Amino acid sequence: MALRMSVQRDNQLTLDITGSWVKFQLISGVLTRIGEVGASTRTIVHPLARGWKASGEDQVYKVMTTIAFPGRGNFQYLSGNYSFTGSSWRDLATGHTAFQGTRETLPLTRGRLYSACAAPHDVVTPHPTSALPQAQAEIRLRRSAGLSLLPGYDLSYQAKVMQTVRDTLTLGNVGQAGSFVHYALTPLGREQSTRPEAGRLSSGEQAQIDFAAICEKQPGQTVQGFDILSSRGETYTATSGPSALPGAQYGDLLFRKTRVTVNLECTEK
Repeated sequence: MALRMSVQRDNQLTLDITGSWVKFQLISGVLTRIGEVGASTRTIVHPLARGWKASGEDQVYKVMTTIAFPGRGNFQYLSGNYSFTGSSWRDLATGHTAFQGTRETLPLTRGRLYSACAAPHDVVTPHPTSALPQAQAEIRLRRSAGLSLLPGYDLSYQAKVMQTVRDTLTLGNVGQAGSFVHYALTPLGREQSTRPEAGRLSSGEQAQIDFAAICEKQPGQTVQGFDILSSRGETYTATSGPSALPGAQYGDLLFRKTRVTVNLECTEK
């Protein structure tokens, strides 16, 4: 099946559905296939789609898959066991389309789309209206993000035995405008914390993380460290390697693990 949505004039949506059509009939709770229509294109026009512009300005698209079943909401017509293992969208593209051909299209590949299972708060943002539970929603494309750490990944300090060294690590997003870095970590000195330090950084934003390392009782060299889990706009795929975030599924945000090493030179009192 192929779907094509277009805005040919302001405040009007047009949906062209091309596929092989089959006729069914529902009588007394029994759904019966009665014939085939064959391949054709059907067009649905929504004439009261307020806010949509033919120019394409400030438009937000959401692609999703739902399951239809007989009964129009009455589950008593369902019988047996059903399993839905996912759907696959192919050749997604958006852009200015001339009806004699396609131009200026942007392919919406899996790597550029957010997965609703990865981080719902960053994927779908509902805007409740007075007619709850109806709401509008938006979905954002991923852009290339970049993680920076100041003063770095490999830190060195000198202190006396049994002394605590305290410092601050600055996380920053140096990626493209509109990008996000998601992070989670448990800094040194907070190993007993029930919740990791976590957050999201927009492009150009920074976050400061305090940590503490303790010299042992005996003088000498000691190495400590902690991991930063971060997602920089990449997608977890079969070829990307495993995600550092437990429970990740293909299509979710890919979290990578970065080790921050703290080298301590502990001296006599």
